[in-house]
This record gives sequence, C-alpha cells and structure tokens, in this order.
Amino acid sequence: MSNSTLSKKLASVKPGTLFVGVDLALDRNVAVVLTERAEQLGRFGFPNERDGYDYFYRRLEAIQEQQQAPALLVGMEPTNYFWKLLAADIEQRRPKYGYRLVNPYTVKKNREGVTGQIV
Repeated sequence: MSNSTLSKKLASVKPGTLFVGVDLALDRNVAVVLTERAEQLGRFGFPNERDGYDYFYRRLEAIQEQQQAPALLVGMEPTNYFWKLLAADIEQRRPKYGYRLVNPYTVKKNREGVTGQIV
C-alpha cells in the first residue's frame, strides 16, 4: 500500500473515533473497544445471534456516549462466514458504524509484536 493511500485512509477517520475489534466465533464473539491511543475501554462477549447483536450495539452505544466519541469503527477478520453475518447486520441496522476487514496475517504479526502496515 502506498503512503498516499494510507494517508487517505487515516484522514477519513474522525479524531476521537473508537475502534472495536471483534473476534468472531460459532457460538460466542468477543469485542474489545479501544481509543485512538489504543487504551482499552471495554471487553465483552456476546452470542452469535440476534439477541447477542442487540447486546453488542447497546454496549457500543453506551461506551460511545460515555466517551462522547464522534464515530465507531468495527474491525474483524474475514474468517469463515461469521464476518458476513455481522457485516450484513451492521449495514442494515447500524449503517453509521463503519466496519473494516482486517488481514488475519497482520493481526497475528501485531500479536507477536512485529510492526508493519495495517491493511
């Protein structure tokens, strides 16, 4: 990715945006909410079903209101088909929330402490 493309992507994120990383699974998903400075604001699980998604949105709205954040950006790995379920639900029910798919290899390297560009 060129520096110009990365700069455009970063410029599109509003200052104060909260970042939500979601680890998707068959039965139970886990969400972690971070500030733009990577400070963890919350971590919670929710079932991979309608009631679970409703709980996910309620928790995000509460954290967003508490932090007075202008926007939320959800990131998830495109593994299996689970991401499609959450992505479709976000598009239908919470279009104001942006979401991005995160390369699983990049996530692995970041966990290992190897720095690099996030795609």
